[in-house]
Amino acid sequence: MDEGDVAPTTLVTVALETDVPSATLSLLAATVNVPGISAYDPATRTVTFTPAEPLAWSTTYTATLVSDGTATITDPTWSFTTVAAPPVVDVTTIFGDATPQNAWWDDPDGVQVATRFTVDVAGSVTGIRFYKGAANTGQHTGYLWSADGTKLADVEFTDETADAWQTATFTTPISLQPGVEYRVGLYSTTGRYAVDLGTLAAETTSGHFTIPASGSSWVYSREFPGNPSTNNYWVDVIFAPVE
Repeated sequence: MDEGDVAPTTLVTVALETDVPSATLSLLAATVNVPGISAYDPATRTVTFTPAEPLAWSTTYTATLVSDGTATITDPTWSFTTVAAPPVVDVTTIFGDATPQNAWWDDPDGVQVATRFTVDVAGSVTGIRFYKGAANTGQHTGYLWSADGTKLADVEFTDETADAWQTATFTTPISLQPGVEYRVGLYSTTGRYAVDLGTLAAETTSGHFTIPASGSSWVYSREFPGNPSTNNYWVDVIFAPVE
């Protein structure tokens, strides 16, 4: 019988009604023997086949139970199919591999800088990233806001490098809806954020993202960044679209 929907990491087991110490299990994928170890547990009268490696996705296997002939085994052969591989979710970001003209700005005060954006498909934000210059040595917190000032999530950055893109992942992804404005912010205790002056003055489109005119904002606190700006502060989201 085909049992279907079996995980590739599942061990193949069968419980016997009587004690058959010589019973062993073997496994075939089509006509090819699957390497592994068969073991019998007399306490539970269970035979277990442990594959040497996880089984393949979307594959039908045939299991066969055999003994040394001292016991009769009814229906010694059955089949099952492993589940299909989970879909690969492509994630995308607003700024990709680009880097700022000014890796850090000489503003030493604690400040939150943010990017305004909408998406054109539903999906989830799995984390936040920002570009860090070598002088930006403070502690960093990422925020995701709705345009009405509701904080949707925050996350602390850890294990940062001295410079380059830094990433922090949410414990739970946050769902986004197309056409709704969000703001992704970065609070730095020492300021010195990356900035390209005036480059978000006009509406900008990048993949699934649209940044409106005056596409950034800021605030000298951890609250909602409501002050508009035309500068690019290089704060970004990691977005997994549902397509």
